Amino acid sequence: MPNATIFSLISNLPDPKSLAVKAAVEKVAGLDTSVLLWGETGSGKDFWAAVLAGSSPFQPLLNLGCGDVPETLLESEWFGYQKGAFSGADRDSPGKWRQAGNGTIFLNQIDLLSLHMQAKLLRVIERKKIFPLGCSQEADITARFLFSADSTIEEKVRRGEFRSDLYFRISAVSIFIPPLRERKKDILPLLNHFCAAR
Repeated sequence: MPNATIFSLISNLPDPKSLAVKAAVEKVAGLDTSVLLWGETGSGKDFWAAVLAGSSPFQPLLNLGCGDVPETLLESEWFGYQKGAFSGADRDSPGKWRQAGNGTIFLNQIDLLSLHMQAKLLRVIERKKIFPLGCSQEADITARFLFSADSTIEEKVRRGEFRSDLYFRISAVSIFIPPLRERKKDILPLLNHFCAAR
């Protein structure tokens, strides 16, 4: 969805709960800090991540689903690798995180990561550095991080399924995205928008 379309849509959302989310997003958009967007599946976390990134100097937005790539490939996909690091690595790859430059990395559904990858992510967030596979030197990460999680993430922390130290790091700025059933005044504007877009 192009930025102009996104901003046109949010300007027409009348529900007070959406207005509160918009105000929170605008307040943190320009800050170089991690932000967690959380709520039920389908509540619009991707949409608000695009709004947040589009309102900030940290562009472009790189949207990465934590459940989209097999975990065995995540490190090479995200961190990059050096030629010869593994079978089939016939050239150097910078990885998506370095390719994001000074933009925004949006890790969607962060609560799907294993504890192993959570530990690696925590190290990156703390130090803003990564070790590409097969490389002995660290590489800097200059992008800003956004995260999304399901509304059960706090339960996962209590059950030990999500690291409490990582949750502490990513939720310093936390924005709850209410489901549409709690934003009934938005239904008609959304319906009109998507019907017009067809």
